[in-house]
Amino acid sequence: PSACLVVWSRDLGPLGTTERTAVERAVTLASLMLSQSASSDRSLEEAFQDVLTGLGNRRSFFQALSSRIEAGDRPALLYIDIDGFKEVNDRLGRLAGDSALRVIARRLSSVLRPTDDLARIGGDEFAILCAGEVTESQVIAIAARVVECLGEPISIGDSPALKLGASIGIVFGFSAGTTSDMLLARADEALCEAKAAGRGCWRVAS
Repeated sequence: PSACLVVWSRDLGPLGTTERTAVERAVTLASLMLSQSASSDRSLEEAFQDVLTGLGNRRSFFQALSSRIEAGDRPALLYIDIDGFKEVNDRLGRLAGDSALRVIARRLSSVLRPTDDLARIGGDEFAILCAGEVTESQVIAIAARVVECLGEPISIGDSPALKLGASIGIVFGFSAGTTSDMLLARADEALCEAKAAGRGCWRVAS
C-alpha cells in the first residue's frame, strides 16, 4: 500500500452515514493526491532516462558532466559510436535495431566501474563518464573492454548473428575552464579519427 488512512472517533460504535461519507471523500482525495505524485515522479524520471535502454539520456549525462566540471573534477570522457549499426536498421528494421541497442547497453554496463556514468546520448551513440581519480591507463583499459565486448556477435531472434563494433573518442586530462560542449566536440574529433583509422578502435584527443 502507498498510504494508510486512520479514522478515530470519540464515540464507541459503527460510523454513521455522515462519518462514512467523510471517510470516503478523504480516501478519494488521498488517492488522487497519491496518483498525481506518482505521475510527477515518473515524468521526472523519464526526463532523465532513455526509455529504450533504461540508461541515462543526453540530458542526464550533460548534467552529470557539468556538475563534475563545476566541482573542479576532471573526469575522462569516452564517446562511443556503434560501427555497422545503420545496416541493422536498413536490413532488419527498427525493431531489430532497438533489440540490438538494448543488448549493447547491457554489455556497456558490464564494463563500468561503480563510479562511472553511462548514457545513450543519440541514436547509436553512447558516452561513459569516468569520474574520480582515474588514470589514462585505466581509461584505455575501459575502452579496450568496450571494443572487445561490442565486437562479439549479437543474436536477434531468428536472424543471423549481427557483427557490429565500436569506435571511441576519448578526452582525458583537459585544462581548467573547459566546458562540457567543448569536451564533447573534442571527443567527437577523436571519434572521427578512430573511424578514419579503420573503426573498432579508439583515439585520444590531443
